[in-house]
Amino acid sequence: HAPSDWLVQLMARARASDPTLRRLRLSAHIEMATLSRGAQSATILDLRANSTLTELSLDRLQLNDEAARAIATLLGPRGTPALLKLSCERNCITDAGALAMCAALAFNSRLTELSVADQLRSFTQA
Repeated sequence: HAPSDWLVQLMARARASDPTLRRLRLSAHIEMATLSRGAQSATILDLRANSTLTELSLDRLQLNDEAARAIATLLGPRGTPALLKLSCERNCITDAGALAMCAALAFNSRLTELSVADQLRSFTQA
């Protein structure tokens, strides 16, 4: 289904780097959780241009590896420059998604906190 006006307006504020939007907590938000996987990833990618967001919570949204790759884009060299804390706990991210996020961290010296605990799919051990 299509995102509601509330989510569209919130993401427009985020894209515009609204200085009053420093923390974005979408965790367990039913509307975000029920978007198609492509729409979830597109919504996450919309945050790339944000220069004011310091904290992003994406817990319990059934995010998969496609979304994890979008998150990796936020962490990479052309990502969200002010982001300090990111939480994406209790999703469906597998090794492939976690590795994409880890690879992006090589280009990120800003992030101070990253939480990916309790994925609904187990990471394999290396």
